Amino acid sequence: MKTIFFRTKGSQPQGWGNVIRQIIIAQKLEKNFKIFFFVEGDKDLFLYLKKNYPKVILLKNCIGLKKEKEILKNFPKPDFSIIEMLHPNPKLQSLYKSITKKKIIVYDDLLTSRYISDFLISCQKTNRKPKLFSKVKFLNDYSYFPVSDKVLKIKNKKKKINKKIKIVSVILGGSYYSLTYCKILNCLLNFNFKKIIFVISNKKFLQTKKKLKKLDKSIEVLKNIKNPEKILFESDLAIVGGGYTKIEAALVNTPFIPIQTHNHQKELITSFMKKLKLTRKLKNNKFDLKKKIIFLQNLDNRKNFIKKLECFKPNGIKKLKEILN
Repeated sequence: MKTIFFRTKGSQPQGWGNVIRQIIIAQKLEKNFKIFFFVEGDKDLFLYLKKNYPKVILLKNCIGLKKEKEILKNFPKPDFSIIEMLHPNPKLQSLYKSITKKKIIVYDDLLTSRYISDFLISCQKTNRKPKLFSKVKFLNDYSYFPVSDKVLKIKNKKKKINKKIKIVSVILGGSYYSLTYCKILNCLLNFNFKKIIFVISNKKFLQTKKKLKKLDKSIEVLKNIKNPEKILFESDLAIVGGGYTKIEAALVNTPFIPIQTHNHQKELITSFMKKLKLTRKLKNNKFDLKKKIIFLQNLDNRKNFIKKLECFKPNGIKKLKEILN
């Protein structure tokens, strides 16, 4: 059986999307490959992994290359290595390339680093031109985005479209966004929604929940959950982060409004909304949430939104398997 090393990183400032995406890939490949999953991160991420994907080797945050090299010596040399993190260091790529028998693959949607891998995959299409070593094959399209089986099953279900927006969910991702949550809730309280659900991070959960409940006792506040796609699917409208949560909402055919929670998400939001050919009223990155909600209260606007989402069908696992053959 061939071996794959996964190397990823997540933290509160950077988000957990990279880690979650690679877990989806690892789970799909572990029947046919021997998987070693190396994660660098903070305490909150490690606690999440213990509950949701315990088969990982935990690396200290900001681990040095020498220390990591010593750790890797305790494992068999991989046939393939897959790296995904914010700003993948060329020296780190070089380390994994030196021990990998066949191919090294880097996932990166920002393309701000220098790349010496065999393949560079950007799952969120961009016009940026990355700095590539001459032999790197650059794959740049949303079709490479990996989707879990659970999401695919929901994608195939018929989306119920209510005349009015009744249920709104707010899922920004795994980081700490207390002030942003409060800002969003203050805006939502201008409308008469039947149910508002916040899915928030583990960090300072009780403190943040208390702040939100103080604004409105009737809202539902949940910790980061393993399968947010179910809540997204059952929502009439989702307020999502500018990273992977916007794609999760799109995959389950739920109209969404993306909120920029990190600087690097501005371009990703613009690119994605352009890809879906959505109206200019939803493309603007400014925090004009109220105007966007008013726009989507119109039933025809939401129906048109959902029609465009139904055409969004990435199959990144299949494409990756072709590379690994």
